[in-house]
Amino acid sequence: MLGVTPASSFKNQVATPAITMRSHPTGPEEVRAMAIALVNIAENLIGTERVRAIADVLHVNHKITSLDISGSGLVDTDALVLADILQNAPCLRELILSHNKFCGEGGMILGSAIATNDTLQILDLSWNHLRGKGAMAIVAALQKNIGLRKLDISWNGYGKDECFILSHALKENTTLKELDISKNRLNKEAIKHLLDGIQMGDGLETLRIRGNPVSPELALAIIKVIQESDGFRIQQLDMGDIDVNEDFVSVVDDITMYRPFEVLYSNVLKHGGLQKREVEGIDYNVNMVDELFKYMHENNYRVIDLMKWLDKDGSMSVSRDEFKQGMKTAQFPLTEFQLDKMVDELDMDGDGEVDFSELLAGERIFRWRMRRRLEREKANA
Repeated sequence: MLGVTPASSFKNQVATPAITMRSHPTGPEEVRAMAIALVNIAENLIGTERVRAIADVLHVNHKITSLDISGSGLVDTDALVLADILQNAPCLRELILSHNKFCGEGGMILGSAIATNDTLQILDLSWNHLRGKGAMAIVAALQKNIGLRKLDISWNGYGKDECFILSHALKENTTLKELDISKNRLNKEAIKHLLDGIQMGDGLETLRIRGNPVSPELALAIIKVIQESDGFRIQQLDMGDIDVNEDFVSVVDDITMYRPFEVLYSNVLKHGGLQKREVEGIDYNVNMVDELFKYMHENNYRVIDLMKWLDKDGSMSVSRDEFKQGMKTAQFPLTEFQLDKMVDELDMDGDGEVDFSELLAGERIFRWRMRRRLEREKANA
């Protein structure tokens, strides 16, 4: 990673209690490489004394930017040492503390340190025992923290009361971009608090809530709030293992027509069971734009090729009628109704024209949907 020639002597000793490097000239980059290797100590149950030793190193070492001590058997009393690290390691940008045993007291100690730290950007506290006052202290720190960009508190005990505090914190925070609160206890009331905070806040772009007790009806309510609110800046919603209904998918399609938005979900529960909605021979389950780009992909046509073929005057934009006529000339197998639906989705600004940028946006959405479908099929295989 650093372009330094590996030292076999160091490599052979790195898993031992002590390392001796006599007669091995080392410069700043070599020392930096060794420091990075020594910090990669996750899943080793290092315990309190070794955490203190790491803290001492970080007081004087200004090269280490990432520290992973997940799965190290750390308990609430170790939080004091970690608080010291957060206060005295200004170069630290990423701290991974997942799979430890922090509870109430540890959460409160860490929360106080997080509130005054403005340099850490990524904090992973997943797979701990944070609930009640400890969990509240962690998220309350977001009211004062101006450094964190990504916070992972998945696999803890966040519920209604904890999300009430989180809601108030999100209203004040302007820097957090990604929040993972998957695999907690988010019921309807907890979700309401969470959405209220995001709606009134400014900055959050990615929200992960998979693995919570969210019904298809609650999922629909969530997506409708996002659709109807001008305050939401969310660009990615991860509900990866949550089932949704057809109305949910319809709302998502509406949102993606007007702004960048990605949503991950599990199965689509169709009205009246698994039967497809078909009226007068038209399959409403088929996305017309997806069918267009699927056809282009299979025949190695690019978006620019399509636009040049449709665009006769070189304006990089075609009218609704020109687009439909072009599809008919190409004998693309769609009905008049389906062509209208296709143009409605591609004409994202509603000006009656389909331009090159809208076609590119449509292709990006199509590629994302295909990736999502493949991931879902792979997960269910």
